[in-house]
Amino acid sequence: MRACMATLLGFLLLQANSARADYNEDKTADSPSGRFRIEARSPDNAAGKREDQGHFEYSMIDTTTGKALWTRKQPEPGAGEDVEAVPEGVFAGDDGVAIVRTEEDEIFMLDTSGKKKTPFFIDERFPLRERAEFAENSDRPIHWSGNSRWYFLNVKSDAGTASYFVIRAYWGRRVVLDISAGVVMEDEKVTADIQAAAREAEEAWVREVLARFAKKAETSKYPVESATEQGNRDAKDLACAIFLAGAMELSTEIPALKKLEKCHVHGSTGMGRHSLSFHDDQVRQACQTALRRLGKTPRQATGVEVSVGKGAGSDELKSEVSIKERVSHAGEIEKGMTIQETVKRIGLPDFHPWGGNNTFEYDMDGEAPFTLRVHFDDDFMKVTWVQRVETPVWKKISKRDKGMWW
Repeated sequence: MRACMATLLGFLLLQANSARADYNEDKTADSPSGRFRIEARSPDNAAGKREDQGHFEYSMIDTTTGKALWTRKQPEPGAGEDVEAVPEGVFAGDDGVAIVRTEEDEIFMLDTSGKKKTPFFIDERFPLRERAEFAENSDRPIHWSGNSRWYFLNVKSDAGTASYFVIRAYWGRRVVLDISAGVVMEDEKVTADIQAAAREAEEAWVREVLARFAKKAETSKYPVESATEQGNRDAKDLACAIFLAGAMELSTEIPALKKLEKCHVHGSTGMGRHSLSFHDDQVRQACQTALRRLGKTPRQATGVEVSVGKGAGSDELKSEVSIKERVSHAGEIEKGMTIQETVKRIGLPDFHPWGGNNTFEYDMDGEAPFTLRVHFDDDFMKVTWVQRVETPVWKKISKRDKGMWW
């Protein structure tokens, strides 16, 4: 199974640690119609990959002529302008405007002449309660953007068409930039019409992305191309669309989710701890969570592989435990059991720990679904405690959704 995993590890690690990335690669993005392309390129990248690139130059390219509509250089330290971090992401609008996200989570607009406008830090737009509940880190830059959706939005009214840029955080908050006015909108200024148009655009995008990849999944086990820039973008889009289908309760997408759950769209990551290694099929994790939120029971296969030992001598843990057996054996897990004994009784986990958390999570299906948490000691040798969460974790949007995981 491990051989089936697409090689997206580098991308995912970059996303997980984007705020402190050592490698700042060039960035490009096309506008929705394809008329314009924003490019952010560093001369430090011209001779090949290196660390700590800087001196980025932004160019808005008219794709019909190949000529630059405008260019702008990243300010040099001490040049009389505020220090500006390197770009983490760029977005092009059909009117020649660009949105830039830096690695320090500063967001700003480059207008049709390349002039910087509306700079702000995204964490300032999140209430403290939401930052505590949904983001990681108390200091800037916070880690929050997994499964977020960033897009341009046109809203028609009797007064004409207004242009916006929307950042939808995974927990549902939308931060809206008014492109025409060149301002970040206060929450109370984001009208019901804008919110309705945003939701309509998000639903349409989810349906388009899922339909496209579900069709590919009919003829290929690997509908996402691996180890390419476009493959990385596709994997990120697919994971977000899957998540939003469940979070926005789009029951029409159940057939597509079931197709994608079966295929090998692996945004996989590997992590070794002590004598264990973990590999995630993060798209399958996202599919199964979305299906549960839509009232459907996922298929038996879970989204995590666990191996004991290192190198050629490692032993992949396997289990043929059925969904019903997982539930019926849940009460047998107790303090002192080994990881092998645990997996033999209730199978592999749906989610595994990151950082210093030694807890496996099992989402148990049935008439009364619940989540079982099994915590191991520091060496992952013995169970130290077991917790049954009667309201399953997937019932509520939480940090675990950000961890699915781009």
